[in-house]
Amino acid sequence: MGKKIFKRNSTGELRAEGDARTLTGYPIVFGLGSVDLPDEEYGWVREVIEPGAVSDDLLMSDVICNINHDDDQMIGRCTGGKGTLRLERDEHGVKMSVEAPNTVYGDIAYEGTKRGDFRGMSFAFWLDADKDVSYTRGKVDGKEVWMRHINKIRGLMDVSIVTRPAYPDTEVDARAQKEPKQEPKPEPEERNEEMKRDWELIEKAKKGE
Repeated sequence: MGKKIFKRNSTGELRAEGDARTLTGYPIVFGLGSVDLPDEEYGWVREVIEPGAVSDDLLMSDVICNINHDDDQMIGRCTGGKGTLRLERDEHGVKMSVEAPNTVYGDIAYEGTKRGDFRGMSFAFWLDADKDVSYTRGKVDGKEVWMRHINKIRGLMDVSIVTRPAYPDTEVDARAQKEPKQEPKPEPEERNEEMKRDWELIEKAKKGE
C-alpha cells in the first residue's frame, strides 16, 4: 500500500489557562484504542498508537497547530523545536502547548475550548502502510476485533483542536485567570469535505453499518 496520510482525532486533555491564553493538550495518546475505524484489508478495526511510534526527530519537524485540520485556521507553529507551538513526549503521549493568538481563530480556539465546544484534539500524519502497521486480534467490550497498531509515524503535519474526536480516552479543557475582552466574532468556517467524509465513516462504524 505504501505511503498513506491519515488524520486521527482524540479527546486528549486540552486546557486554556493564564493571561497568555495558553492552550495545552495531548493530540496523541499511547496505548489507547480508537473507535471503530475503516480499514482496506480488515474492514473495521480499533487503532492503537504505540509509544515507539513517535521519535524525538519527529517532534523537531515543521508542525502546525490549527482548528479542524484547516491550515487557514492556524493558531501556532513550530519548526526544529522552535516557534509558537511546543511539543514534547511523555509516557502518556505527545503533549502540546500554544498561546492562542489575538486573531479570529485564536479567539475561536480559546473560547471554544473554555466553553467545552471543542472536546478533543487530533493529528495529521503519514506512514508507510507496508512497514509501519501491524494487526492483532483482541477483545473489546466482550467481542473479538482486529487491532491496528501504528508502530512508526514518519511525518507529523499538524496537531489540531477538533469538535469530534476518534480516540475517546483523552480530554479537553480550558481555563483562564482573567476573562478575555468580548468582541463580536464570526462563526468558524465549515469543515472541508474530506473531514466530513471521515466523520461519516466513523459515525457509520459506531452504528455498525
